[in-house]
Parts: sequence; structure tokens; C-alpha cells
Amino acid sequence: MDSRLPDFHRATLDERLTRLQEAGWIANLEERSILQNSLAGQSFLEGFVENVTGAIALPVGLVTNLVLNGTDRLVPLATEEPSIVAACCKSALLVRDFGGVTAQAGERRIGGQVLLEKAASLRTLRREVAGMEAEFLEAANNRHMRIAAAGGGTLRIGYRALGNLDGVGVVDITCHPGDAMGANFVDDVAQFFLETYAPRLSARAVTAIVTNHPLGKPAKASVKIPTPALAWEETEGREVARRIALLSDWAMGDALRRATHNKGILNGLLAFLQASAQDLRGAVVAMNSYLESTSHGLLARWTVADDHLVGTFEAPIHAGTVGGTGPHLPTTALYYRWSGISQATDLEEVAGAIGLLQSLGALRVLATSGIQAGHMKLHGRKNRG
Repeated sequence: MDSRLPDFHRATLDERLTRLQEAGWIANLEERSILQNSLAGQSFLEGFVENVTGAIALPVGLVTNLVLNGTDRLVPLATEEPSIVAACCKSALLVRDFGGVTAQAGERRIGGQVLLEKAASLRTLRREVAGMEAEFLEAANNRHMRIAAAGGGTLRIGYRALGNLDGVGVVDITCHPGDAMGANFVDDVAQFFLETYAPRLSARAVTAIVTNHPLGKPAKASVKIPTPALAWEETEGREVARRIALLSDWAMGDALRRATHNKGILNGLLAFLQASAQDLRGAVVAMNSYLESTSHGLLARWTVADDHLVGTFEAPIHAGTVGGTGPHLPTTALYYRWSGISQATDLEEVAGAIGLLQSLGALRVLATSGIQAGHMKLHGRKNRG
């Protein structure tokens, strides 16, 4: 199916649904009804949080024109900000004729921690933990056989002392969460170690908890655009490309600019994760923790090479396609199909692509006409009618 939907943004909601149905994105009347009636009823809401008194709805806009890894996609963004969807659509259209976006998922790893105090020497605790590792891994994976069968599971454990506290250390547990985000899975594995294996150590166990620090490799996305294609009104394309690269370098060297540079990327990336009901807090903390370990601190970087503007995105995407809230929403299956998502690694690739396109949209405007004019024009629509 083709993600090019001419004048999609000019149509009414009903007209958009008709066009999606005619183009084959909506398969039947039931799917159309899901979109038209996507606000959940009271009985549905009661299952999610305590003391329910209502719900806050966000509009979901579609990113059109997107080609990712050679395949057309329609990607939902749940956001109150109109310029986010518009900018992402324009960027997707711009890069479409030059191969679109290429993305690859990272290495999915998540960790648990068990805090120990009154600990014996580092050498003693490392020997004890290593001695029980094989037994613990087998027991933990038998405890979560569905995750292990899907290619995930508990992979390794280790011990380290905390340098700032005498006699205090941590057992680190590394897991592959499969297609889940994995927090609940890892919390259970860590608690299992605390209750069953920690009593055999020369230390006193205090507590167990998941860590939101990313342990695997980051997801990546990239685009490569001939500089002439970046022309904007009277500004020649090579100059636009030079300015975008300059803005990227500015963010690398200036913490004040860097915060806004990354926020512009998160505008689209988090709107996509929101549409699939992911844990936004965990996703943001993981990305920020990852950025602290880099020399540049940027989610996306831009350079000019061989008369092309080259953009790269690199960051962990803590999200999943099973467990959590997403699978319970009536829209999730439809949105995943449109986005080409069947497993968590697909979700990572889409998130990285959206983040990169959002960065391109923001920097191209900032390098030419400026953010404010178009931004406020779109905001003005909220006050009409």
C-alpha cells in the first residue's frame, strides 16, 4: 500500500477515514468503527488505574509519505501539538525519493538490581554469585518459560561493590525481555533472586528493583539527502544543508541549545510511543541515561558529506509490543499494522525513524523561515470554530 495520500491534511475526519478505506489501510467497517469510537467507556477505564473519574483524550494524527526500510508506513502520533505531525509528514515526503529512512533496532536488554549490605569482601561475593549463576539462570528461565521460548530470558548475573558505601554492593541481573518492555518481568526475576538465592550470600539482602538504565545497544536510523533537494524559497539547498549541520554542531557544544534540540526530536518520538500506550517516563529516562554516556549528548546529529545532508539517530527505545497497556487498547492492532510493527524490534525502528524525521523538520525550518510563524499559524486553528 502507498502512504502518499494527497491533501490528506485538508480533508475532514470522515473524509480521511474514507480515503484510508479506499486505499486499503482500513480493511472493513469494524476497523473504521474502532477509529471513530476510540474513546474508551467507563468499564474499560476502571481496569487501568485506581479512583477513575474520567479520561483525557489526545488527537492522533497520521504521518503520511513515510518509507522505512523500503516499505510504506502510516505512523500514528498522539499529541496536542499540530506542528509535530505537519513537520514529520513534510520530512517524510522530502526523503521519500532518496530511499526514505533506514533503521535498525538495538540489542534488547534490561536489568534488575538486588541491594546488599553488611557484605563480605568483593572477591568473596563475586565468587559466591558466580557459583550460583548457572542454577539461578535455569530456575529464572523456567519461571518465565514463555519469554524464554520467545528468545528472551535471564542471561547473566554479577556482583559489584558500591564505592561510596562501605560493605554495600549490588547484584546486577541482565535479561532479554523478548517483545515486552520488560519492567514487570525483571522485577519478578530480581525479587526471586532476593528471596531464594540472596540468603545464601555472605551479605544481607535489602531490596530488589528494575533499572531503567539501558544495558543493550541503541536503535539507529539514518537518512541521506542530496543538498539541492533542501532548497527553501529563496535559500539554496546547499546553504540550507550547511545551516542544519551548523545547528547540530551548536547543540553539541551548548547545553542550552542541546536541551531544545533533543526536545524537538522527542516531540515526534514520544507522540508515537504515546499512540501505542508505552511507558513514556521509562523511555525518556533510558534515553537521558544513555546520552550521559556519550560525548555529544544528541539524539540525532547532522553533517554534510559529498554534497549530501546526512542525519543519524541513535538511542535506546525502551518499549514493547506485549504486556503493559498497549495490547488492551482497541486501536493498537490497527496502528501496528499501519506502522509495519509485528514485534518490539519493529517498534524501535519506527520510533527511531520518527525521531529523525522530526529533527529534520524542526532544523530545516529553524535554518530558513524560523520556527515561530508556521508554529503559531497551526496553533491558531485551535481557536477557530
